[in-house]
Amino acid sequence: SPNPINIFDALSGVVKMGHNYREIAETFNRIMFSESFVHNHPDIFQSCVDILSSKPPRGRRYMRQWKACEQHNLSSSDLSKIKQKTLVVYGDHDKIFPTTESEFLIKHIPNAKEIKYEGAGHLPMIECA
Repeated sequence: SPNPINIFDALSGVVKMGHNYREIAETFNRIMFSESFVHNHPDIFQSCVDILSSKPPRGRRYMRQWKACEQHNLSSSDLSKIKQKTLVVYGDHDKIFPTTESEFLIKHIPNAKEIKYEGAGHLPMIECA
C-alpha cells in the first residue's frame, strides 16, 4: 500500500499555481487511480480527464468537501453502533485511504464484509470493471 497523500494539499497546490482545469483534472485523476491503471489504460485515464475538465468544478466547494473528509473521524465505538450490513470495497494501492483504514472499518463494524482489489487505487469500481 502506498503512503497516503494529503489530497487537499496536492490539489490546492495545483490550483494556487494557476494551472488550467485540464491540468487540475489530470492531477486529481493521478491521485484517484493506481499508477499501473494510468500506465495500462491511458485511453480510459484520458477519458476521465476529459470528462472532469469539461465541467470545471467549483474549487472552493471541492476543497471544503475534502477538508471535511479529512477532519472527520469515527471511533471504534461509533462504528460498533452500525447495525446495517456493510460492504467495504477498497483497492490496496489507494493513495488517499491506506488499507489500514479499510481494515479498521472491517474490524469495528459488526458483520462487515470486504472486497479488496489487488493493485487498484481509490476507484476500484472503474479500475477493475
